Amino acid sequence: MKHFLLFSILSALVAFGGGLYLQVKYPKHELFISAKTESETPAQLFFDLGEGFKEKNSVFHSWKRSNQFQKVVFQLPFKTIHKLRLDPFEKTGFVEINEAYIMKDNELINVLDIFSQLVVSRDLIHESTKEDSIIFRSAAMSSDPIIEIVLKEPLSGWSLEALSIQRWSIDTLLIFLAMMLMIWTLTSKTPTFFTGNILFRYGKEKVNLKNGNSYSKKHHNCYRDAPEDTLIDARKRIDDGEKWEKVLSDKFKNKNDWLFQIITSNSRSKFLKDRMPSPNDLILDIGAGWGQFSIPLAKSNKVCSLEPTPERLNIIKSIAQQEKVTDNMYFIGTDYLDIEFQTKFDLILCIGVLEWIGSFREEQTPGKIQSVFLKKSRSELSDKGKLVIGIENRLGLKYIMGARDDHHGFQDVMIYGEEFAERFFGEDFVDARRCIVHSLPEYKAMLRSAGFQNIKFYVAIPDYKLVEEIFPITESGSSYNEFLNNGKWINEHDGIDGSPLANQEKLQHLYKSLAKMNIAHYFAPSFFIEAY
Repeated sequence: MKHFLLFSILSALVAFGGGLYLQVKYPKHELFISAKTESETPAQLFFDLGEGFKEKNSVFHSWKRSNQFQKVVFQLPFKTIHKLRLDPFEKTGFVEINEAYIMKDNELINVLDIFSQLVVSRDLIHESTKEDSIIFRSAAMSSDPIIEIVLKEPLSGWSLEALSIQRWSIDTLLIFLAMMLMIWTLTSKTPTFFTGNILFRYGKEKVNLKNGNSYSKKHHNCYRDAPEDTLIDARKRIDDGEKWEKVLSDKFKNKNDWLFQIITSNSRSKFLKDRMPSPNDLILDIGAGWGQFSIPLAKSNKVCSLEPTPERLNIIKSIAQQEKVTDNMYFIGTDYLDIEFQTKFDLILCIGVLEWIGSFREEQTPGKIQSVFLKKSRSELSDKGKLVIGIENRLGLKYIMGARDDHHGFQDVMIYGEEFAERFFGEDFVDARRCIVHSLPEYKAMLRSAGFQNIKFYVAIPDYKLVEEIFPITESGSSYNEFLNNGKWINEHDGIDGSPLANQEKLQHLYKSLAKMNIAHYFAPSFFIEAY
């Protein structure tokens, strides 16, 4: 606010001086001549500023061939003018004049008597004088036809007495408004184009992050799916030159194959592979994890990889270096809700993130924090930008039938929704009550409330983590129903460890019943969502 006030005062002073400058610099006197001619020819008007007629003190205009009188305007400098001279054509020609007058700031100050104040000087003759006009024609063998315009008194130049307060005020106001608009544009949080750097604020700190660089703030509460020392050792091996796929295979394939698949499987990014962003799109990957989306996308796009867990962000940086995509990336280690981007993104990824944010922030209910998150993401999209969400369905049939929740492992909690769970389940279930997901209509309502106008849902089978099939959902239903009605089936699994569920046959039977009613998509295990 202090800086804005200072800029406003400076803008007012500049506008004040600029308005005065315009009064002095630019012509305010204008000579109007109404004439007609039989041929197009340039005319030159000289003005004597006390040093005689010189080429530098002249202006040009052209007569237009016409049978009707037309006005020609000669701009005059706002200086003291002693005499005027009109060269009506280069050598030969004809012109009939019926009116001439001088104006100052759109105010008539001098009507010239064309019969007495327009005087033939050289190489011109009065061919005829009519009642209301006078005809000038070049004399035989003429080389420089001249009409002297006799001024009864010099035209006054600029002075304080001649200052137009009205014009000065208007010029000053226009300059001030233009400067304030420029200041607002430069200081607003919405740049009109991508400068090559990521701009954001962390509290009062302004950050200008260059490509390949990182910015981090330590967090005491981060999501971890592997021990810290395991990730530190993995990064060291990658930095020492071992292929990152081999390092992660050594670390996780035998001990936690489910996590290994989530980190390395190509199916993780299937949704985006089928809908690749344009090469020039700027992408923000929120909760980038191990870089499963950031790294492949950085091969063709600029990607800002935001991951609050320090060890995982370091893994992403090491893999990016090995994959030679570092120059296309920006690395931010902080909570998304703690920073305010000025740079706008064409694509924001929120894959496996929205459900978790209530677990790491306690200032509001999880649902309200999710609403804040969605509104923030909407404000940080470009005009053409999209938000892509990957998330579980609260009413997924497998959860209704007793499958463990993918996040905290509890059964029969998530499916009841935030308000009911808060009343019904005790402190033993606080983790389940802070990490929440929603049904399709609930997601749609949340996104609408956040300002998104266009929302598209897709069924992800068996889930969005390791997707095999994707089915779009429309107002009339989904091809997922047809898929099930044709007897096709993909086994569903436990979201904690990836093990196949024991009740596949029951699930398939119930899904077919729902598909016949064209509503199976409402009970799919998870969704991809596009919102813009």
